[in-house]
Amino acid sequence: MKFKLFLTFFFIKVLFFAQFEDSILLREIYNFSLTKSTCHDNLRSLCKDVGHRLSGSPSAQKAVEWG
Repeated sequence: MKFKLFLTFFFIKVLFFAQFEDSILLREIYNFSLTKSTCHDNLRSLCKDVGHRLSGSPSAQKAVEWG
């Protein structure tokens, strides 16, 4: 009985700390994407320089060549 109780508390503790570490990792990814990533610059360039990208249009071909 004591062993089952020990295992129960052990797994609860492990699961709790795993979620805590995941939230830290997600926060780091979020901060990186907002500060050091070039995603917004690439999206701005694709939208402003290439324009609309309907399938089969010349702009769609420009988008393929762009990236």
